[in-house]
Amino acid sequence: MIEYNFDQQAYFDNVGISKSGLDHMAKSPAHYQASLQMTRKQSPALLLGSAVHCAVLEPEEFGKRYALKDFSRTTKEGKAAYAELKDQGIEALPPDIYMQVIGMQKAVLNHPLAKDLLQNGDSEVSCFQNINGVHTKARADYLRKDGILVDLKTT
Repeated sequence: MIEYNFDQQAYFDNVGISKSGLDHMAKSPAHYQASLQMTRKQSPALLLGSAVHCAVLEPEEFGKRYALKDFSRTTKEGKAAYAELKDQGIEALPPDIYMQVIGMQKAVLNHPLAKDLLQNGDSEVSCFQNINGVHTKARADYLRKDGILVDLKTT
């Protein structure tokens, strides 16, 4: 079953094993079980990748999820501004990261091949399938109408 416009959190909460789950299972069932219990810490690289992913694949959502952090979290006002953004579910990006995200977005969307690949399709497409009694799931960064899958990576 293919689901368009399926909420990201709903995808993660949905029953099923994904490719990353299979990677943990390949190490051992204990690794897989532990992966279900752990919460991923937001590293700078993960933050950058998530923000670029959103800016490129879901530009209409970018301003709803991310904001330029033009305040200091060491002041009372800055702490209040940061808390307000967090309460709204918005991630505050430091100016250097924010500018890097916007630059990478522009670079991808201005690249002839990348621009072409990100046409005539849908972003963030969730797929669910029961295979031999095992619930599986996958989330394509971009699924084109011609069947080509696009996987966006930052390096």
